[in-house]
Amino acid sequence: MCGPAATGDVGVHLDEWVRCWVLARGAGGAVRTPHWWRVPTGTATERSRWVLTTASRAAVRAAVAEATAETDHVKTAGDPAAWLPELGPGWRPEPPTWLMTTTLTAAPAPPVPAGYRVETGTSSRTSVVTVTADDGTLAARGYTAGVEDFATFDRIVTEPGHQRRGLGSFVMTHLAAVARDGGARRGVLVASAQGRALYTTLGWESRSPITGAHRCADGGAA
Repeated sequence: MCGPAATGDVGVHLDEWVRCWVLARGAGGAVRTPHWWRVPTGTATERSRWVLTTASRAAVRAAVAEATAETDHVKTAGDPAAWLPELGPGWRPEPPTWLMTTTLTAAPAPPVPAGYRVETGTSSRTSVVTVTADDGTLAARGYTAGVEDFATFDRIVTEPGHQRRGLGSFVMTHLAAVARDGGARRGVLVASAQGRALYTTLGWESRSPITGAHRCADGGAA
């Protein structure tokens, strides 16, 4: 049997992340089962997403049996080398990502970088921080959504013409202050390789690699 992929704290953190991520994306109709979340994302590239919070060969096989559409996605914590073969044929691996967590410290939002202005908008339990240049063009943006005492951070983007100016760090730090003010004490997210490098410098800790794959018509390569 493969080594445990989503046990103990990792499974708990994945559960927290999905609960917040659904809010951040406005994805209605999510279903929680004993072993995974099924989220009907309904985008052009992803019909639904299965996120396994407890992973075993049996759980993976059961999720794969449900995820029958060409663009269905399956994600679980653990080493891709161990878990991708468990998906069977017809699955294409996704770029590597990592589950990360942090403690949200009580700190004020940072000052706005020179030449930019920031706007924060909140709806229900989701907030968006938008940074625009003085000429009105979008420079950076990010979202946070919280459930109970934890929050996720999502879609952190800096536009190409504004990169390498510290705006990614600014958005993350500003979002952390917003989340903390809203009652969150812990942060959880799933990061790309580029995001992981940034978040590590901000004190986030990697908990586990995430194995992700989606069905594809040409058979894929698992």
